[in-house]
Amino acid sequence: MVRRLLSVNQEDGFNIRVLQENDGTKHLQAFWFDDVLQVEELQNILRITERWPLYELRAIFLVKGRIQEQLSTLESLGDMQPLNQSCTSNAWHVIKMLQGLEKLLLNLAKSEVEVKVCLIYRVTRWC
Repeated sequence: MVRRLLSVNQEDGFNIRVLQENDGTKHLQAFWFDDVLQVEELQNILRITERWPLYELRAIFLVKGRIQEQLSTLESLGDMQPLNQSCTSNAWHVIKMLQGLEKLLLNLAKSEVEVKVCLIYRVTRWC
């Protein structure tokens, strides 16, 4: 759900306000334009708008950026060696294997995101 919240903003009609009750307690309330919104309903509301492809694309690019950031972090580690002797060669082997799997999964996710972007562009005739 956080991904969807990040892909819409106040210009789109989404707003969050702090409301104060009569007893002084405060809570956050989401609004779609001026209507009270249950955040769980946001995706369904967005899907029926003509701007859905835009919202979805924003969310996808946020995810794509996070994937690229993590891949860059892993690449910057390069071929590091253990800092001290307390890390056994078995443990180090497992660490490197897990890093390799993480890179593989991130690259697969990156490919899936790129396919999704192409599909959205085709559907909306943007390309």
